[in-house]
Amino acid sequence: MFYLVCFDIVDDRTRQRVVKVLKGYGHRVQKSVFECSKLSEDRYLKLKNKLEDL
Repeated sequence: MFYLVCFDIVDDRTRQRVVKVLKGYGHRVQKSVFECSKLSEDRYLKLKNKLEDL
């Protein structure tokens, strides 16, 4: 499955944490946009949980 993740985060620390997580799951297209392709349902759920925990 293909996912496009976009965000607008004001806090620098939180934004850096989100970027660090997303770099492990996809390709950075712009500063706040990542393409996450070929994610299985399990990897998608792991990504979602990691981002929710931030």
